[in-house]
Amino acid sequence: MAKRDIDIREMLIVKLLRARKCNMKEIRAHLKLESGKQQLDLDASERTIKRSFESILTKYGIQIEYNFSEKLYSIFESDNDNFNQRLLDQFELINALKIGEKANAYMFLEERYQSGIEHLHLILYALQNQFMLKIVYQKFGEDQPTIREIIPLALKEFKHRWYLIAKSKSENTLKTFGLDRINDIEVLKTKMNSEISFDIKSYFEHAFGIVSLADQNIEPEEVILSFTQKQGKYVKSLPIHHSQEVIKETEKGLDIRLKIYVTYDLMMEIISHGPNVKVIKPAHLQKSIKEMYAKSLKQYE
Repeated sequence: MAKRDIDIREMLIVKLLRARKCNMKEIRAHLKLESGKQQLDLDASERTIKRSFESILTKYGIQIEYNFSEKLYSIFESDNDNFNQRLLDQFELINALKIGEKANAYMFLEERYQSGIEHLHLILYALQNQFMLKIVYQKFGEDQPTIREIIPLALKEFKHRWYLIAKSKSENTLKTFGLDRINDIEVLKTKMNSEISFDIKSYFEHAFGIVSLADQNIEPEEVILSFTQKQGKYVKSLPIHHSQEVIKETEKGLDIRLKIYVTYDLMMEIISHGPNVKVIKPAHLQKSIKEMYAKSLKQYE
């Protein structure tokens, strides 16, 4: 059997079990149905499907459990679900691109690449082994790069860019470095004096983008936004922030609530929706958005 067919079978199993619990008969019936739809060899015996469960755990870190009382299979939910789903999505994209040599004739990919991802391997190696890094960093707006020795803490992705969260060797404050601005990188065989505990999920819990105010003892705010009916559908299908909560939905529009830090990145996100959004709360954010629109209008006077 072709490796692509095996990969597709495994992805179908995961998608099915994410949607609902199933017995073996239902899994086999689903694969048989998809075989006909996709014109691929996806049908499998019970023994083969159980081997697929093992492969899914190895490849994607997704564990499939069997409930003996219900006699049903299901996905074991873990803290790594977001990471595992992202990995699964990438495999699905790769398999789609492998369908044929002429795929580029009907798949138009965005011409924007994540520069700096070539550094990911070395950074992850340093993070896992508690090594320091030496980087040659070129800030936007500065003519010359600087050499820095840093303590890497975590990696974060935002809007097609990767960022390294780190501490300077000489300072105790957190710094954020865009990977696309790192000209050179070296893993120093200098171990950190003690293991540094950094909870990236907690640090960015109320942040939008790469700016968090968690280390400044600033509390997140309740932000209420009102969208037009059409734009509200987009925001509902692709939430602005994980804290997003729908307050009211009518034929006229959608009101949402966020628990979030009010930062420049958030204001840029709000402005990107143009006249399709209105800030209801807080008042200081509403005022800031008004001022930004006023400055923009002056550009055309």
